[in-house]
Amino acid sequence: MSETTRPRETAADSSSANALVVIFFIAVGIVLVFSPILYPPAGAGPGKPLPPPAIETFAALLVMTYAVFAIVWRAWRTMRGRIGEIVAYVVVFAIGAAALWGLPQWSGLVAAGALVALIFAPNWLVTLAHRQSTAGWRRRAAVAWRLASWLHPTRAMRFYAALLRAGTLTSTDAEVAAYASMRPGATPHELRILDCATAWAQDDWTGVLDHSRDVPELKGYEIRALAELGRVEETIAAVAAVAPKPPGRELDHCWLIALASAGRVDCVRTLLQGKLRFLRPDVATYWSFIAATAAGLSDDSRLALADYARQSDDESFRRAAQRHLAAAVPSARPALSPAAVAALAEIEAALGPPRRR
Repeated sequence: MSETTRPRETAADSSSANALVVIFFIAVGIVLVFSPILYPPAGAGPGKPLPPPAIETFAALLVMTYAVFAIVWRAWRTMRGRIGEIVAYVVVFAIGAAALWGLPQWSGLVAAGALVALIFAPNWLVTLAHRQSTAGWRRRAAVAWRLASWLHPTRAMRFYAALLRAGTLTSTDAEVAAYASMRPGATPHELRILDCATAWAQDDWTGVLDHSRDVPELKGYEIRALAELGRVEETIAAVAAVAPKPPGRELDHCWLIALASAGRVDCVRTLLQGKLRFLRPDVATYWSFIAATAAGLSDDSRLALADYARQSDDESFRRAAQRHLAAAVPSARPALSPAAVAALAEIEAALGPPRRR
């Protein structure tokens, strides 16, 4: 599997991120108000122990207050996969409290280190893994997610680490066997993901579509399957109907699929030279070729994709590229309904002026 969608239950959405920023500033305010009361300054003198540094106490209390508010927020928005995050915040709070009691001179550093190691670092690594996976750098994505799963060892994190690791295998048979080995003990939701991944590896887009229909977390699989099957109207409708809108590059990638399927060559070039310029060259060429073919054009992307397919050690990518290269080039763009044209117009307006050669 050359690309994956971000598992929504393991990555905070934009509203959660904004809420946590607000929680952080609330925590700062509370600590600023109450820390002098909880820890009044004590003058040093003969026989009196030195008080803990104010900055250390402030930092530890700030981390603990932030953890408490984050626990309440996560508990209020209970959903699958959030329990692990709540536990991580509880551990951060416990470490901060223990440091205040046992290591007051270093309490701020210890509490801040726990927050970084257990909360911020795993979230950053998950974001990095998603970006690398979208770009086509599967091994980098697998390494980043594996590191995140070590710091945040929940069931969901371990499952997706194994999923990405299986996707690094270049042989379709080996990849399918790796997915099969993950099935024992998997939840129904995880089984659907494994079914999608298996069908993707086998270039079976009908199977991907069958397993991803009506599952919000698998919307990315559904959109990609519709595009690969040539169902342009449904692809555009699926992208337009995504709710809530995915963050940042995930939305850009959905737009890329819709625009390429509709043959919007200039808009695809705008994305590939702008927001999605980080895509691996073979992945970018794949979508450039699909856009050109859908527009009824035969340009240099055909030769470039043929070269990448010939040199690639990724059997699933090679098979997909060869399938597109063997297809006949249509004489014109696909005819679209007014609703699809309007949806594309909204995407094009959001992208700004297209880049032309």
